[in-house]
Amino acid sequence: MGLPDLDFHKKTIIRQMENKKETADRTAKINKLKQKGWEKRMIPKSMEEYASEAKAALKDEEMKLASVPSEDTKDDVRVERAKKNYLKELQKVIEQSDVILQVLDGRDPMGCRNKELESHIIGKNKKLILVLNKIDLIPAYASAS
Repeated sequence: MGLPDLDFHKKTIIRQMENKKETADRTAKINKLKQKGWEKRMIPKSMEEYASEAKAALKDEEMKLASVPSEDTKDDVRVERAKKNYLKELQKVIEQSDVILQVLDGRDPMGCRNKELESHIIGKNKKLILVLNKIDLIPAYASAS
């Protein structure tokens, strides 16, 4: 009777140990980056995430306003705070974007434009595209020109 061939088992054990070491090294690097806060900075947010954060912040402010008894001065402060939060989120969206679409009501495009916002966007060297919504509600003679 001879000795069993241990070479196969030895190679398997070595591969398993190498895989464990690589996994441990990757985990350690990830944990180190998480501690430094790199995870949040390395993953860019999409426009949808910024928009949903802005909507959530606005809803939170609206719920706070609805739940508190109304006093004129407190309401004014809360409304101003909600506006500031909204504008802060809008500024983040503008900074992260290369192209910005502004959707206008086709029935009254000039009435729903925000010239101040448009000049701010253009001043940041961003592309601005105006999109007409509800164009089917406009009479044919008005849209032909």
